[in-house]
Amino acid sequence: MEKSRFSKSLVILAQLVVLILAAAAQADVCYYVTDNSPVRGLGINDNAQIVGYVGDNTGLWQNGSVTDLGALPGYNYTGAEGISDSGRYVSGYAFNVEPPDGRGVLWTDGAMTELPPLPGDVGCAAVKVNNSGIAVGFSSPSGIYGNGEDLRPVYWENGVAHALPTLGGAHGDALNINNAGQIVGESQRADGSWTTTLWVNGTPFDLGDYPGFDGHWSRAISDSGLVAVNLRRWSAPPYERKTALWDNGVWTVCDNLQERPKNFVYAVNDLREIVGFAYVEYIPDQGLYTDQHAILCRDGVTYDLNSLIPADSGWELNFARDINDRGQIVARGYYNGVHWASCLLTPVPIITPELSGGATAEVVYDRYGNVGGYAAGLPAGSELVGGTTDLENFELTGQFATLTLQYDEDDLLYENIIEWTLRLYWYDDLLSQWVLAGNNSNLTWNPAAQFVLGAPTDVLGDWGLDMVDNYVWANIDHASTYSMGGQPNVPAPGAVVLGILGVGVIAATRRFRSMK
Repeated sequence: MEKSRFSKSLVILAQLVVLILAAAAQADVCYYVTDNSPVRGLGINDNAQIVGYVGDNTGLWQNGSVTDLGALPGYNYTGAEGISDSGRYVSGYAFNVEPPDGRGVLWTDGAMTELPPLPGDVGCAAVKVNNSGIAVGFSSPSGIYGNGEDLRPVYWENGVAHALPTLGGAHGDALNINNAGQIVGESQRADGSWTTTLWVNGTPFDLGDYPGFDGHWSRAISDSGLVAVNLRRWSAPPYERKTALWDNGVWTVCDNLQERPKNFVYAVNDLREIVGFAYVEYIPDQGLYTDQHAILCRDGVTYDLNSLIPADSGWELNFARDINDRGQIVARGYYNGVHWASCLLTPVPIITPELSGGATAEVVYDRYGNVGGYAAGLPAGSELVGGTTDLENFELTGQFATLTLQYDEDDLLYENIIEWTLRLYWYDDLLSQWVLAGNNSNLTWNPAAQFVLGAPTDVLGDWGLDMVDNYVWANIDHASTYSMGGQPNVPAPGAVVLGILGVGVIAATRRFRSMK
């Protein structure tokens, strides 16, 4: 990235207003993409640990490091879909294609345990696990795949298999469990029809029919009990597959992409975000979904995740398998033409820059400007938040101008950033590092400049943070590249949180946060 520090051309203020309005019209969520190969990801926890396959074994990815969790002896393939938030428990399955035999598997602190099927059955699989180490899945008398109808819902506690009751029929499967112990999946009613089933304290509840559809099923539940449901209508045209969010009896149906009019969902988080894929048609005899694209559903709207990542990323995302409560997604697809690549999508905070006062400039915000990370110069343990803002063709018309970077508190949740540690930084090309805004960001040194907790002042070199209206700011007198930085909620070893205040004295009385 080129970071010019000085420019001479005058840009009219109207151009600045147009650019700010254009930035405001951008989508309210987009993502950094991190390749998590060689793990083909199927599950993610709140610490961005990803589990899935590494070759024919189970793998765990975290921050670029891969741990091979091994394979269950006697089976050709071993994979995992579930991981607890601490990473202590991992759930999955080991299986052979011929004969179709399989077992559930639970890893505890890296140690593998084979999980048995229910008495009388010959195969089973564990799908998800919660923070208490309780795993859920299914058991079958005809092998791990069953015959499409003979699965039985099961949970394992302390290595012992327990059957879950159905809604009156013989069969079902348990596909997810949250940290409150609520389980979701599907089971048969007494009339033989299948439907989404929610188990609370072991008791099955029928979510009921949704008007206009033949039925529904789910494999997605959040910690607060939100259930993401796959609605289906196959009995008569128009044939449909839609996504719905069930919230304690209240349904919100999501729209479909026009070019890929059917949805399939895998996961939901407590931010009410649902992930899965959209497709054109399903070919039953081949088991294929045609023209898949990964999707995100929020507030009834479905987004193609390929439109929310950098256009030049090299990725084509086919499906999103899981999402955590920080909004991070594990997705799979093509990377530079290579199939079955896997990646981590991390939400990019959308920052709104504004320049006011005694200067004109072309304010250029690059939401992906910090991709790859270059945090040299930041206080220990701190990281950049959001993209970068360049002030091009900067020209003073007074003593100084005020640059503000507006943020959304929800983005701080995504990034796990402590709000009061947020500061404005500029990039020093000569030193190749970030510098705290304030006196060090000005050509004119003002020894009276200080940090202010509140709104901007009329003093050159002052800088501050307004936690009521949610922005960082600095009074500046030259162009550069600017960004916002802060400290994560769990500081890096040796980090000194107070060090982020930098030099200067807090010059304003703390204002209490307004209730929202």
